[in-house]
Amino acid sequence: MDTLLQDLRYALRTLRQRPGFTAVAVLTLALGIGANTAIFGVVDAVLFRALPYPHAAQLVVLSAARGDQQQLLISVPEAEDWQARNRTLIDMGIQRTQSVNLTGTEAPDRLVGSYVTASTMQILGARAALGRLFGPEETSPGSGQRVVLLSAAAWKTRFGADSSVLGRSVTLDGRPHRVIGVLSDAFRDPFSPVDVFLPIASAPSQSWFTRGSPSFWAFGRLKPGVTPEQAQDDLSRVARDLAQEYPSPNANTGASVRRLRDSIVGPVRETLLIVLAFVAVVLLIACANVANVQLARAVTRSREMSLRAALGAGRARLVRQLLTESLVLALMGGVAGVLAARWAIGALVALVPDGLPLVVGDVGLAPGVLAFAAAITLGASLLFGVAPALHASRGDLRGALQSKAGAVARHGRFDSRLVLVTAELALCVVLLIGAGLLTRSLRALTRVDPGFNPAQILTAEFRLPRARYASDEAITTFMAQTLEQVRAVPGVRDAALVQSIPLSGNWGTTTYVPDTRPSLSPDQAIQTQLNVVSDGAFRVLGVPVVEGREFTAADAAGSVPVAVVNQELARRTWPGQSALGRRLRISGPPDVWATVVGVVGNIRQRTLREAPSPQLYKPMTQAANIFNSIAA
Repeated sequence: MDTLLQDLRYALRTLRQRPGFTAVAVLTLALGIGANTAIFGVVDAVLFRALPYPHAAQLVVLSAARGDQQQLLISVPEAEDWQARNRTLIDMGIQRTQSVNLTGTEAPDRLVGSYVTASTMQILGARAALGRLFGPEETSPGSGQRVVLLSAAAWKTRFGADSSVLGRSVTLDGRPHRVIGVLSDAFRDPFSPVDVFLPIASAPSQSWFTRGSPSFWAFGRLKPGVTPEQAQDDLSRVARDLAQEYPSPNANTGASVRRLRDSIVGPVRETLLIVLAFVAVVLLIACANVANVQLARAVTRSREMSLRAALGAGRARLVRQLLTESLVLALMGGVAGVLAARWAIGALVALVPDGLPLVVGDVGLAPGVLAFAAAITLGASLLFGVAPALHASRGDLRGALQSKAGAVARHGRFDSRLVLVTAELALCVVLLIGAGLLTRSLRALTRVDPGFNPAQILTAEFRLPRARYASDEAITTFMAQTLEQVRAVPGVRDAALVQSIPLSGNWGTTTYVPDTRPSLSPDQAIQTQLNVVSDGAFRVLGVPVVEGREFTAADAAGSVPVAVVNQELARRTWPGQSALGRRLRISGPPDVWATVVGVVGNIRQRTLREAPSPQLYKPMTQAANIFNSIAA
C-alpha cells in the first residue's frame, strides 16, 4: 500500500510539472469518455434498462396482419374473440389513444387520452397513488360508465396536485367524467405520454364497437413457457376461424405477436447502436492520440528510466509506475467526461425526436451508466498506457548517459508511434466514410420530392367533442365557419382543412372497388390510404393537380359524390387511361359510388424513403370528421 501511495504521489507530481501535456491528455480523454457515457446513457434507457412493468418479458403487443402489413389495429369484437379463444395468453387488454378536450376549467386544454379496458391496466401493472383503478364493470362496452383516471403529470400540472380531486367531475369532450383515481408517478404508457385514461365504455361513438372498425392496440401476457412465436401461431388459428365466420372484415387477416420491448424500441435499436459504435471509435482515436504523446514523452524520460533501472528498480516496478501515471490521467479524464456527459445527456434528450421511446423514465447517469463510464475509463488507461510503459521501461543506461537528455529515441519507439499514427488515420477514415455515407443519404433525402410545398405553411390540429357536434351538419357548419375566420386573419393568404397533414403518418385507410371490376366482393376490395380535405387544400399545400380539378364549394353534401385520386392510384387502377370521370365504390358505411374529378401528385405519407402508394381524397363537405388540421 505504501508503494502504491508513493507511485500515486510521484505520478501527480510528474503530471503537475507538465501542465500542457496533462491538460491536452485530460481534455482528449474527457471528449471520448464523455461522448461514450452520454450516448450510452440514452442507449441504456431505451434498449437495456428493464421496462417498468411486472414480468415485462411476458408482455406482448398483439395486432392484425395482412400481407406485408404486420402492425394493423384490431376491433373490439375481434379482441373479445381473441381473448375467448386463445390458448397461450394469461390475459389480454386493448387501448386506443386520441386527444380529448378538457373544458369547464379556467382555460380549455387539449389532453392526450387513452381508452382502455380494466385488464389493460392490470397487464401493465398500473397502481393508483390516490383512489383506485377501473373495475371490470366500468370498462365493459355498453355499461355507460363515465369515469377517468389522471396521470401523475396531469394531476400535478392541470389540477395543482390537489388530493380533493377524487370524486370531482371534469368535462372531457363535452361529457362529465368522475375522477376515481390518480396513477402513481412511476407508471408510464408504453408508447406515448398520456394525460387521462378512460374506460372504453365511455367511447364517444358506438361505431368503436363494430367489427368493421379496427382502431385498438392490444396487449397480452404470455403463459409461462410460451414464446411469442407460439402465441402468434395460436392467434393466427383464431384469425383464420374469424375469417370464415366474418369474411367481410376479416378476410386474409392473420395475427402478429411481438414482445413489448421490440415493439417499443424496434424502429430505433439499429440507429442507437450505430451511434454508440461511432463514439466508441472516437474514444479509440483519443486513446491512440494520448498513447502517441506518451511515447513521445518516453523519449525525453529515457534517461530517468535508465537511471532508475541502474539503481535497482526492476522492469515490473517501472511499468507499474508508468501505468499508475496513465491511470491518474484516465481518472482525471473520466471525471471530466462524466461531468460533461451529465450536461450532454440533457441536451440530447431535448433534441430527441418524438419517435424515440423513453418509457423507462428519465435518462441520466444511472448506476449502470456510471459503471460503464468507470469500465471505459479503466480500459482507456490500459489502451493508451501499456505500450508507452513497456517501451519506456526498456532502460539503456550506457546510451542514456552518453546522450543528451531527451536525445535517446529507439527505433522501436518510432515503430510504435508509426503504428499508432496509422491506427489513428485508419479510424479517422472509418469515421469520415461513415460521415460521408450519412451526408450522401441526407442529400438524397433533400432531393426527394415530398409531393407538397411546406414553405410558409403553419398547421394546427384540433378535435371536436362528439357530444356537442353529433351530426354531420353541425360538424360541416363549424368547419366552414372556422375556415372562413382563419382566411380572414391578417397575414394569412389562404387556408384549408385536412384530416391528416402530409408526413404525419396518421392517414386513414379505406377500400374501394373500381368501375372496371364492379363485381368484386367487399372481401376483394382494394385497400388505399384515405384523406378528407376541404376546398383549396391542394392549392394551400402546393400539391400539383395533374388532371381535372380539386374540390370546390359546389361539392356539397347531397350533391353527386366525388373523389380525387393520386397518380399512383390512377396508374394502378386504370393503367394507360385517364382517371377523370371514372367511378369508385368507396367502402362505408354506407358504400358510395364516387366520380373521380381530379388527379393529384403523389404525397409522402410517412417518410421520404417510402415508395409512392395509392391515395384517395374525399371532400370534407361529403365526409364530415371531428379530427382535422388547419393549414395556412
